[in-house]
Amino acid sequence: MTDNIKSEALQAEKVKLSEAQKTIVAQCWLAEFEGLRNLVLNFQRMQHNLIWVNISAVGVILATAISWNMVILLAIPFVSSLLGLYWVAQGTQTSQIGHYIRDRIAPALQTLCSSQEVMGWETHIRAEMKDRLKKRRIFQILNPLLIPRATGGLIFVIPCLVGLGLTAKELLVPDQWEIKAVWVVTLILTLVLIFFGYWSGQYWIGEKNVQPI
Repeated sequence: MTDNIKSEALQAEKVKLSEAQKTIVAQCWLAEFEGLRNLVLNFQRMQHNLIWVNISAVGVILATAISWNMVILLAIPFVSSLLGLYWVAQGTQTSQIGHYIRDRIAPALQTLCSSQEVMGWETHIRAEMKDRLKKRRIFQILNPLLIPRATGGLIFVIPCLVGLGLTAKELLVPDQWEIKAVWVVTLILTLVLIFFGYWSGQYWIGEKNVQPI
């Protein structure tokens, strides 16, 4: 895709845009970049807030379960998985914006400025991450978990696993199908969270026009 954008930009160069016209076009691209940058900052703030909301919710549920009934711990994987999925969605949208900046905005500005150094951050950070992961081929399936932001995802996954583990004994109690049904539902939600969290990591490090690791 990047090559196509550069090709289109080069075709536009044949029109012999004046320096003033190039400046206007560049300003339009930069204005879009600034808007997307603000959107990314909003997504990151939301992710940060979701982490603290989850920590607070887990604390309240844990305190309630200790003073009343340990079955209430099933609420932890339910709440954490839903908040975690929303957190992953914010990260995916951030990645999509990053891909757009790398594949659309950066090539256009590089062509207008006649410099490959312009707007090179998205390409640089992903290339650096790929080089780092190539050194760990034996752990290829774990690569997405090695991305720094995956640490934030663990804040949602770990409480889910702990809640499921502490309430697993309820599955052995007869005639409590309601609790068993809730446990299975929370297990499914946790697995969905893990799957989409892993996919989000794969999407972030993915790069078009580059051979896979």
